[in-house]
Amino acid sequence: RSPDQTFQIMAEEANRYKGSHRLILNLNPENLGLAGNLNRAVQLASGDLLVLQGGDDISLPARTSKLVQRWVSDQPRRDLVYSDAIRIAADGSVLQQQIPPLPMATLEEVARGKFFLVGGCVAAYSRSLFEKYGPLNPNVQYEDYVLTFRALLEAGCAFIDEPLIYYRVHENSIVQSTLKAG
Repeated sequence: RSPDQTFQIMAEEANRYKGSHRLILNLNPENLGLAGNLNRAVQLASGDLLVLQGGDDISLPARTSKLVQRWVSDQPRRDLVYSDAIRIAADGSVLQQQIPPLPMATLEEVARGKFFLVGGCVAAYSRSLFEKYGPLNPNVQYEDYVLTFRALLEAGCAFIDEPLIYYRVHENSIVQSTLKAG
Protein backbone atom coordinates (compact mmCIF):
# COMPACT_ATOMS: atom_id res chain seq x y z
CA ARG A 1 0.00 0.00 0.00
CA SER A 2 1.19 3.45 -0.87
CA PRO A 3 1.63 5.92 1.99
CA ASP A 4 0.90 8.88 -0.31
CA GLN A 5 -2.83 8.26 -0.94
CA THR A 6 -2.19 7.08 -4.52
CA PHE A 7 -5.17 4.73 -4.57
CA GLN A 8 -7.54 7.38 -3.24
CA ILE A 9 -6.33 9.84 -5.90
CA MET A 10 -6.77 7.19 -8.60
CA ALA A 11 -10.30 6.42 -7.38
CA GLU A 12 -11.22 10.10 -7.52
CA GLU A 13 -9.85 10.40 -11.06
CA ALA A 14 -11.66 7.21 -12.14
CA ASN A 15 -14.93 8.57 -10.77
CA ARG A 16 -14.50 11.68 -12.93
CA TYR A 17 -13.78 9.64 -16.08
CA LYS A 18 -16.62 9.82 -18.61
CA GLY A 19 -15.02 8.03 -21.59
CA SER A 20 -15.98 4.80 -23.31
CA HIS A 21 -13.31 2.60 -21.72
CA ARG A 22 -13.86 0.41 -18.68
CA LEU A 23 -11.53 1.29 -15.81
CA ILE A 24 -10.60 -1.30 -13.21
CA LEU A 25 -9.06 -0.17 -9.94
CA ASN A 26 -7.48 -2.86 -7.84
CA LEU A 27 -6.08 -2.58 -4.33
CA ASN A 28 -4.23 -5.72 -3.29
CA PRO A 29 -4.61 -6.65 0.39
CA GLU A 30 -0.83 -7.05 0.58
CA ASN A 31 2.23 -6.07 -1.44
CA LEU A 32 2.55 -8.67 -4.21
CA GLY A 33 5.91 -7.42 -5.46
CA LEU A 34 6.64 -6.52 -9.05
CA ALA A 35 5.94 -9.93 -10.62
CA GLY A 36 2.92 -10.67 -8.46
CA ASN A 37 1.42 -7.28 -9.25
CA LEU A 38 1.97 -7.78 -12.98
CA ASN A 39 0.39 -11.25 -12.77
CA ARG A 40 -2.65 -9.73 -11.06
CA ALA A 41 -2.90 -6.98 -13.70
CA VAL A 42 -2.82 -9.61 -16.46
CA GLN A 43 -5.67 -11.46 -14.72
CA LEU A 44 -7.76 -8.29 -14.57
CA ALA A 45 -7.00 -7.08 -18.11
CA SER A 46 -9.08 -8.18 -21.08
CA GLY A 47 -6.99 -7.07 -24.05
CA ASP A 48 -4.70 -9.09 -26.28
CA LEU A 49 -1.89 -6.52 -26.03
CA LEU A 50 -0.78 -5.37 -22.58
CA VAL A 51 0.86 -1.94 -22.44
CA LEU A 52 2.77 -1.52 -19.18
CA GLN A 53 3.21 1.78 -17.37
CA GLY A 54 5.50 2.40 -14.41
CA GLY A 55 4.07 4.72 -11.78
CA ASP A 56 6.97 7.13 -12.07
CA ASP A 57 7.22 7.23 -15.88
CA ILE A 58 5.23 9.46 -18.24
CA SER A 59 3.74 8.15 -21.48
CA LEU A 60 3.52 10.52 -24.41
CA PRO A 61 -0.08 10.99 -25.62
CA ALA A 62 0.17 8.68 -28.66
CA ARG A 63 2.17 5.91 -26.95
CA THR A 64 -0.53 3.28 -26.71
CA SER A 65 -2.01 3.94 -30.15
CA LYS A 66 1.43 3.75 -31.82
CA LEU A 67 2.31 0.51 -30.01
CA VAL A 68 -1.04 -1.01 -31.04
CA GLN A 69 -0.69 0.22 -34.65
CA ARG A 70 2.71 -1.45 -34.94
CA TRP A 71 1.45 -4.65 -33.30
CA VAL A 72 -1.54 -4.87 -35.66
CA SER A 73 0.45 -4.01 -38.81
CA ASP A 74 3.16 -6.67 -38.37
CA GLN A 75 2.24 -10.05 -39.81
CA PRO A 76 2.77 -12.27 -38.07
CA ARG A 77 2.06 -10.18 -35.00
CA ARG A 78 5.07 -9.88 -32.73
CA ASP A 79 4.77 -10.81 -29.06
CA LEU A 80 6.61 -7.71 -27.91
CA VAL A 81 6.46 -4.18 -29.33
CA TYR A 82 8.65 -1.47 -27.86
CA SER A 83 9.85 2.06 -28.43
CA ASP A 84 12.70 4.34 -27.59
CA ALA A 85 12.50 6.48 -24.41
CA ILE A 86 13.66 9.81 -23.11
CA ARG A 87 15.36 9.55 -19.73
CA ILE A 88 14.29 12.09 -17.13
CA ALA A 89 15.48 12.84 -13.60
CA ALA A 90 13.31 12.62 -10.49
CA ASP A 91 12.35 16.28 -10.98
CA GLY A 92 11.29 15.69 -14.60
CA SER A 93 14.27 17.36 -16.25
CA VAL A 94 15.56 15.62 -19.38
CA LEU A 95 18.81 13.76 -18.86
CA GLN A 96 21.53 13.15 -21.39
CA GLN A 97 20.17 10.97 -24.19
CA GLN A 98 20.55 7.32 -23.39
CA ILE A 99 22.44 4.90 -25.60
CA PRO A 100 20.23 3.87 -28.52
CA PRO A 101 18.55 0.47 -28.15
CA LEU A 102 20.54 -2.54 -29.25
CA PRO A 103 19.76 -3.88 -32.69
CA MET A 104 17.15 -6.60 -32.78
CA ALA A 105 18.59 -9.95 -31.74
CA THR A 106 17.51 -13.48 -32.49
CA LEU A 107 17.06 -16.13 -29.83
CA GLU A 108 20.23 -17.83 -31.07
CA GLU A 109 22.26 -14.62 -30.67
CA VAL A 110 20.95 -14.12 -27.14
CA ALA A 111 21.74 -17.75 -26.28
CA ARG A 112 25.31 -17.19 -27.53
CA GLY A 113 25.77 -14.34 -25.10
CA LYS A 114 24.68 -11.28 -27.04
CA PHE A 115 22.91 -9.04 -24.54
CA PHE A 116 19.40 -8.08 -25.59
CA LEU A 117 16.82 -6.72 -23.20
CA VAL A 118 13.68 -4.75 -23.84
CA GLY A 119 13.00 -2.65 -20.76
CA GLY A 120 9.50 -3.08 -19.40
CA CYS A 121 9.05 0.70 -19.31
CA VAL A 122 8.93 0.89 -23.12
CA ALA A 123 7.16 -2.40 -23.86
CA ALA A 124 3.80 -3.85 -24.78
CA TYR A 125 3.38 -7.61 -24.52
CA SER A 126 1.09 -10.10 -26.19
CA ARG A 127 -1.27 -11.81 -23.76
CA SER A 128 -0.18 -15.10 -25.30
CA LEU A 129 3.17 -14.82 -23.47
CA PHE A 130 1.24 -15.30 -20.22
CA GLU A 131 -1.26 -17.82 -21.57
CA LYS A 132 1.41 -20.13 -23.01
CA TYR A 133 4.02 -19.85 -20.24
CA GLY A 134 1.82 -19.00 -17.28
CA PRO A 135 2.25 -16.26 -14.70
CA LEU A 136 5.66 -14.94 -13.74
CA ASN A 137 7.35 -16.54 -10.77
CA PRO A 138 6.62 -14.21 -7.82
CA ASN A 139 10.36 -14.05 -7.07
CA VAL A 140 11.21 -12.55 -10.47
CA GLN A 141 12.81 -9.14 -9.96
CA TYR A 142 13.03 -8.13 -13.63
CA GLU A 143 9.95 -9.03 -15.61
CA ASP A 144 11.48 -7.55 -18.74
CA TYR A 145 14.22 -10.22 -18.93
CA VAL A 146 11.66 -13.02 -18.71
CA LEU A 147 9.17 -11.48 -21.11
CA THR A 148 11.83 -10.55 -23.68
CA PHE A 149 13.08 -14.13 -23.64
CA ARG A 150 9.54 -15.50 -23.97
CA ALA A 151 8.90 -13.18 -26.93
CA LEU A 152 12.11 -14.34 -28.64
CA LEU A 153 10.96 -17.95 -28.20
CA GLU A 154 7.72 -17.08 -29.98
CA ALA A 155 6.95 -14.44 -32.66
CA GLY A 156 9.73 -12.03 -31.68
CA CYS A 157 9.97 -8.29 -31.11
CA ALA A 158 9.24 -5.13 -33.08
CA PHE A 159 10.86 -1.75 -32.42
CA ILE A 160 9.40 1.73 -32.96
CA ASP A 161 12.32 4.09 -33.51
CA GLU A 162 10.69 6.98 -31.67
CA PRO A 163 10.57 7.90 -27.98
CA LEU A 164 7.06 7.27 -26.67
CA ILE A 165 7.72 7.55 -22.96
CA TYR A 166 9.69 9.59 -20.45
CA TYR A 167 11.59 7.04 -18.35
CA ARG A 168 12.28 8.40 -14.87
CA VAL A 169 15.68 7.57 -13.39
CA HIS A 170 16.17 8.22 -9.67
CA GLU A 171 18.07 6.76 -6.73
CA ASN A 172 15.12 4.60 -5.60
CA SER A 173 14.40 3.01 -8.98
CA ILE A 174 15.02 -0.73 -9.28
CA VAL A 175 17.70 -0.22 -11.92
CA GLN A 176 19.61 2.39 -9.91
CA SER A 177 19.47 0.42 -6.65
CA THR A 178 20.78 -2.65 -8.51
CA LEU A 179 23.66 -0.65 -9.98
CA LYS A 180 24.62 0.64 -6.50
CA ALA A 181 24.56 -2.86 -5.03
CA GLY A 182 26.73 -4.25 -7.83
